[in-house]
Amino acid sequence: MNVFPQSGLLAQRAVSRRELGLLAAVFAGYMALVAMLVPFAGVEWPRLPHVSSVFAIGIGILHGLTALLLGFEFKCRPGQPLRLLAVAYAYSAIMALLHLLTFPGALLPDTALLGRKETVAWLYLAWQTGYAGLAVTAIVLQARTPREGAVPRIRGVAPAMWLTAGGIAVIYAGSVYLPLPGYFAGDQFLQFINWTMWFMAAVVAVGIAVLITSRNTHVSLFSWLSIPLLTMLGGIILSNIGGGRYTVGWYAARGSYLLGSTVVLVLLLERIARLQQSLVNTVESLAKQTEHLQAEIQKREATEMMLVQAQKMEVVGQLAGGIAHDFNNFLQVVNMRMELLQYKLRGQNMEEDFSVIRRGVRRVQSLIQHLLSFSGRRSYQPKLVDLQRLLPDCVDFARATIGVRIDVQLAVDEGTPLVLVNPSELEAAMLNLIVNARDAMQEAGAVQVRASRLRLPPSNAHQLPPGLYARLSVTDAGSGIPAHVLPHVFDPFFTTKQKGKGTGLGLAQVYGFAHRQGGTATIVSQQDKGTVVTIILPAAAPGAGPDSDDTQPLSSYTRGGTVLVVDDNKAVAESSRALLEQLGYLVTIAESADEALEVLATGQCKPAIVLSDIVMPGQMDGIGLARTLRQRYPGIGVLLATGFSRDETDTLQTEFRVLRKPYSMRELQEGILGLQSKTVPA
Repeated sequence: MNVFPQSGLLAQRAVSRRELGLLAAVFAGYMALVAMLVPFAGVEWPRLPHVSSVFAIGIGILHGLTALLLGFEFKCRPGQPLRLLAVAYAYSAIMALLHLLTFPGALLPDTALLGRKETVAWLYLAWQTGYAGLAVTAIVLQARTPREGAVPRIRGVAPAMWLTAGGIAVIYAGSVYLPLPGYFAGDQFLQFINWTMWFMAAVVAVGIAVLITSRNTHVSLFSWLSIPLLTMLGGIILSNIGGGRYTVGWYAARGSYLLGSTVVLVLLLERIARLQQSLVNTVESLAKQTEHLQAEIQKREATEMMLVQAQKMEVVGQLAGGIAHDFNNFLQVVNMRMELLQYKLRGQNMEEDFSVIRRGVRRVQSLIQHLLSFSGRRSYQPKLVDLQRLLPDCVDFARATIGVRIDVQLAVDEGTPLVLVNPSELEAAMLNLIVNARDAMQEAGAVQVRASRLRLPPSNAHQLPPGLYARLSVTDAGSGIPAHVLPHVFDPFFTTKQKGKGTGLGLAQVYGFAHRQGGTATIVSQQDKGTVVTIILPAAAPGAGPDSDDTQPLSSYTRGGTVLVVDDNKAVAESSRALLEQLGYLVTIAESADEALEVLATGQCKPAIVLSDIVMPGQMDGIGLARTLRQRYPGIGVLLATGFSRDETDTLQTEFRVLRKPYSMRELQEGILGLQSKTVPA
């Protein structure tokens, strides 16, 4: 159990109850030991001069290190008591060295290295008296210094150390050259020396009493200073009672003093260890905080990049929306003129030519849907799709895209169910998979595309509801995907392709498409053997049939009447006029919503149906026109057309019929007939 203070300056930190308890136990135990040794203090033991060398070396090292550490403590919190205490320990360390050099037999047989015969005794007396006097003076100063308050301006420890060194030199010179009286009578102390030592014991006792009674000395450093003073006091008592060298008291005095001198050093070393541990903890904490900060910075940078990317995508989305609107208008003109020609030239064996044109229009329409999907403006128009009819066209388009090096083989099993999906998104997903399969195959080979029927039980690995599903798989014999990469292949922007050869969005689009339909996408791959990507889509409701084919003959039934076409694009408006007239309607054209309202207000025409584009210049667009007509002319049916669907136009399906450009002649006819069945011609 650690009783030393864990942090803070030892000269300021209040002593803890645990420390006081331990100090009291040490006091009691040591005094009991001294009392036990007193009767035997005068017993002579064998002469061991080398004990003095061990004693001097030990005290010199212990007090020297203590003085050094007290100097560091002084730098942190300057104060007269702390400086004087550091000087006391430095003085004791130097005097211990002189004691070693002047003690007969310590280094040379029966001879001292320095000084005369009496030198060692008087130097020892000056050593003990000087250390005790300096230490007790530091205690008295600490008792008169409040623990809190302003820090006094003190020059430092160095000047005091120089004075101490000078004083020691004077003491040594005096012990050598002055005619000092003898110290011993044989090995026994003279009576004068005994009285001097008893006086020094009284000074030490006063210092201990001040430590115990003064509140200002109840700090860790000065409280534990009582232990070396106590052992010094006990040593003086035993040594004086012993009466001379090489007695039990003489040996006990040196042993106890040596042991007591370790206490303050251990206390200071404990503080250094705590500071080092605190420093290590601080460094580790700073490292963790730095790591957390770096992660936060990276997270913020990623967020900023995502924000910038989102802003870019918003701009791209607006641009894509405008391009899609214009392209759909162009496609609308091409589609209507093509269908008009097909209607006029029916029976002349040109169906194959028209089929090529129609497929080209669909390809461009699919590209527009991909553009909208990339820009984040998807137009979800789920349709019942027969994979036996859609996949052949999709594979043909993929063959034209990936080149002749790779053969794309298609197999659609009998009984493959219909699916309710956006055809353009399904085509984009299949195209992404086929292109990825081609990129994985370095040499010529085959990519196998297969559609089949799949029934999932209640408990299945895909975690999908039980029931009937359509399974589409794309298999290649390419290089495969490493195991550590496989879990990330569906992540957005993750790619292993070289820069500029992949966006990392292909498989992410496949996975997102499958999940939006209520299905899933899986991937199985082995390096150097190939990869299988599977899309699982829920089957359409039983009894549903695929959406009508635009190539089927038009209905010959029409109720006739007048249609007001409102479109700012003259080519679209004129194509719509030609198509409607071919269907037997009278057509009037207006280039804006304001012009359409003026035509109606002046009675220039009385239409049964208004066919209006949604996006038009002016203060009122097609939606505003439709709502105005519903209020002013409730008997007129409104059919809206748009080349680009924004979010709000999806809700228009509940208010008005909406045609998506490019729409076919059949879709136009069905839209008008649907309105005529609900309205009465004006």
